[in-house]
Amino acid sequence: MILELEAENAASVAVATKAGFTLLDVPLIEGEEKGRPYALQTWSLRPTSSGCSGRLSRR
Repeated sequence: MILELEAENAASVAVATKAGFTLLDVPLIEGEEKGRPYALQTWSLRPTSSGCSGRLSRR
């Protein structure tokens, strides 16, 4: 799973980090929307080594 976050959005970065996402070493995605420039970082959620699919099951 991939996230694209603005680096200055500390709350989003904190949530992504807490959820297990890691910042990828790729160029920023830069652009402008409605006259406002932005630069997005790309974050990735890597599968865990425990084999957990991340799905919830009912029992």
